[in-house]
Parts: sequence; structure tokens; C-alpha cells
Amino acid sequence: MARTPMRTDRIALGRIEPLSREERLVLAVVAQRYLRYEVDPRPVPRPEVARQLRALSPGESWSEDRVDRVLSLIELRSNVRGPGAEPGDAGLAVRLVACAVLVPPDLRLLDVAHPEPTP
Repeated sequence: MARTPMRTDRIALGRIEPLSREERLVLAVVAQRYLRYEVDPRPVPRPEVARQLRALSPGESWSEDRVDRVLSLIELRSNVRGPGAEPGDAGLAVRLVACAVLVPPDLRLLDVAHPEPTP
């Protein structure tokens, strides 16, 4: 019998704590091409990530440095940089999508017309 994949925050080389809304938003922007199942996807470059985040959250100051800090903390917590792990954003995106930590419904975070309510 085939096993049904379940959404989990476990990844192959470690464990990642549940993502905050900010982390999930940054990752959704970085990995949107993977989440859309594009052919030969690549992570969105950091300058473009910061620009998209500023457009999605006009009241917040998103810079490349802030994006770097968020992604670095996720990498540190998740231990995704191990043997065989692809370096950088591509490795992080591939791992988190492959392990269903980041899933296509997360693309809704990028919909300016229908933002998620803040808790």
C-alpha cells in the first residue's frame, strides 16, 4: 500500500520548528517557482525577494539584509546544509518543498488582493 505524504515540519537532515508567518512569507517568495512546478525552477534572487516583500507589506522595511537574516535563521534551525545538500536558497527551497514544509497553498501569501488576516 502506498503511503500518503503528510505535511510535516521534519526535514531530512534535521528538524525545523514551525515557521512563523514572516518566515513562511519569505520562503514562499523565494521558492515560488518551485511551488508553481515551473520547469527548471530557480530561487527568486534576493533583490527581487526584497522588492516583492515591500510590495506585499508596504508598512514594513524589507531589505536584502533582512531577507538574508530570515533565511539564515531558518537554515540554522533546520540544519539543511549537510552532506549532499545543495548550497544556498536553491537547497533550502528544494528541501522544504520536497518535505512538504512549504506547499503550493503557501502561494496565497503572495496574493496582494487577498491577504491573510493578521492574528
